[in-house]
Amino acid sequence: MSTPNDTIVKVIRPDSVIVTESDSVTHITIRGKEDNPDYLFDLDIQTGKNQLTTMQERATRWDFSLSLSKKGSGKESRTMLTSGGFHFGFVNALNAPKGMKIDMASSYEIGFQGLGYCVKTNNRKHHFSVGLGFNWRNFRMTGRTRFLQTPDGSLITSPYPQNTTDIKSSRIKLFSLTVPFGFTFGLAKDWEAQVATILNFNTFASVESRYSVLETNTETGESFTRRVKDHSNNVHQKPDSVDFMASLRWRMLGVYAKYSPCKVLKPEFGPSFTPVSVGFTIWY
Repeated sequence: MSTPNDTIVKVIRPDSVIVTESDSVTHITIRGKEDNPDYLFDLDIQTGKNQLTTMQERATRWDFSLSLSKKGSGKESRTMLTSGGFHFGFVNALNAPKGMKIDMASSYEIGFQGLGYCVKTNNRKHHFSVGLGFNWRNFRMTGRTRFLQTPDGSLITSPYPQNTTDIKSSRIKLFSLTVPFGFTFGLAKDWEAQVATILNFNTFASVESRYSVLETNTETGESFTRRVKDHSNNVHQKPDSVDFMASLRWRMLGVYAKYSPCKVLKPEFGPSFTPVSVGFTIWY
């Protein structure tokens, strides 16, 4: 009969169970289960004067768990170190000026969480987390308006030259180092929801317009098409910003929505707008 201080783990249809015994330590490893072939459970039981039980449980082999348990406690807290979460989405600009029309279908967001640290409570389906990663956003216009940098470094929206024959795109690119603070809670089986506040350090931004113009050779009088690429890395982005994110996940896959109340560019150097994005997550 179990007592309130016992640790009970139920694994249905494991792929393998390995038990290793020595004079002072019993080690149990369970690999795979009915709904997750990547499941891994490790249990070390040390006997003798210094009795110690160490348990590690991972839903994926991408995680590097540092699990701590306290003997004699009905609630077992765990800390977990994770890595490898990706997200991909589509970006739009809210409250943008009239001439700035972002093409959301071709404006992308790509992110990666290189490192995460989670704190779980064993008798509840939730955990708190903090992480470190990066995010890349591309605000792209494909219409007849472009981003144009003036001599003083400001960005404005302006029509293309009259002799333009082909328009590719005009875009602002933003790269950020990210520190997400999240709270995840379990729903039904294999389903989780998360809300997070993300601190962004916007380390790099650039602006670029690609188009073709029709010109005339002054010596021969012949017309020809010239490709133009206007590019600048001297974009005055705000150095930091905050995002609010909500996501819904089933096993390794999920969907998310993200919004920031912060402006992308400094008010005195460019159009005033805030980002919003929706997309997909993998192990995030």
